Amino acid sequence: MLPIGLIVVKWDNKIGTVLEAKYPEDVVVSPDLTMKIYGAHVLGEEREAGFISMKVDSLNIASYFAGIEINYYVALLLKPTEDATAFEDALIEVASKIFENLGEKKYVEKLPEFYKFLEKYPVLTRDQKIASVLLDPIKSFVFKTLLEHGCVTKDQLQEDIVKNLGVKTFDINAILSSMIKSGLVVSEWVEGVPSEVVFLIRDFEIVRVPSNIKKIPANVKNAIRDFFSKYKQSPRDTAILARAITDPEIYEIIKALKTHGGMSTKEISEKTEIPEDKIFNYIGWLRRNNFIIEVEETNQSKFYLISEPMVITFYPEYQIKSVIERYNEGVLPAKQVIRYLLFLKEAYGGERM
Repeated sequence: MLPIGLIVVKWDNKIGTVLEAKYPEDVVVSPDLTMKIYGAHVLGEEREAGFISMKVDSLNIASYFAGIEINYYVALLLKPTEDATAFEDALIEVASKIFENLGEKKYVEKLPEFYKFLEKYPVLTRDQKIASVLLDPIKSFVFKTLLEHGCVTKDQLQEDIVKNLGVKTFDINAILSSMIKSGLVVSEWVEGVPSEVVFLIRDFEIVRVPSNIKKIPANVKNAIRDFFSKYKQSPRDTAILARAITDPEIYEIIKALKTHGGMSTKEISEKTEIPEDKIFNYIGWLRRNNFIIEVEETNQSKFYLISEPMVITFYPEYQIKSVIERYNEGVLPAKQVIRYLLFLKEAYGGERM
């Protein structure tokens, strides 16, 4: 899937829609197009923040609107054969970052980076999407809050995000969307609770594991043994592992080395279809962060995987005791606790309940 372009549009009460930024620079965007997208967003009375997909002439369009108070939208222009809804979660994430940096157009220099992320998002694996939670400040905060409390109302999450992160422009439903689709959380109204409740139903960790390639030189085996004899997991290393998983090209290189064993940069390029000049940069990062080792073989350098990142999801059994204790303390209403326990039972077939 290859988008045609990314645009950032604002509404001006005097002149209508204003194209504030676009990427690539040569993409052609007419005032008529920006007006049609804006009109689709504000059709009706609520005019709240939200995602839409639509078709205008020969374009499919995915667009996210910040709401009438901010009056900006970010849209991805696509070929008619592409599914705009496949980009929903990624576009919401990108739009949120843009809306946070509207002052002095600080987001413009990041548009190439955002565009690259949008290009790759539809083909990301579930593990990659889960790992991305740790790299997004708001999603990471939401997940940590749910780890601590198990279930929290959306209103409380919104209040805590504003208070602790100082972020004012965000859509809590958009933030939760990818986490719900990845099976980490569910959201539902509970009778007697004034706001929709978000429940954590799956926890996860990103861990570093040894390469399990069978045919590798003895010095590579020794390097693996030496590294893991001293290795200790840390928050910094978790962030490194998250990047290794979520960066599509780095992850492709890791997968290629895992599948084919030792390879030269030229061979890696051929297997991954990543240009060799870019491979050199990624190889440097992978070496510095102890994912690969360089070995001289028959007058050429080959690279072997010594460690790889892995996402592990697991049952949050610790939440059962926690929510019951909070119910006994009068912190959580009975119906909310019962609904949470039922969600956990449904998610895991009742074998642990």
